[in-house]
Amino acid sequence: MGKVRTMTSHFVKIQADKRVGLARIAKHDAYLVHEEPDGTLVYEPASAITETERKLLQDTELMTQSHFLQRGQNSSLLPRVTHLEVA
Repeated sequence: MGKVRTMTSHFVKIQADKRVGLARIAKHDAYLVHEEPDGTLVYEPASAITETERKLLQDTELMTQSHFLQRGQNSSLLPRVTHLEVA
């Protein structure tokens, strides 16, 4: 059986200047926020990367080259490769 996750709700009041204080409940330093069709705001933990990194990560051919994987093996942005076939 999988883990059971419990959700904790917090009442957050929007201030007059349309700001929200999350200091008591935020566990991360940055969030990407999107609004659902029903008006629900969803805060997703996020981090920023450069445009170059984004383009690099989207290049699947480059991501599978062993030279690149060996140099970046310690990066948390890279997928972990357990098997790589070389022709």
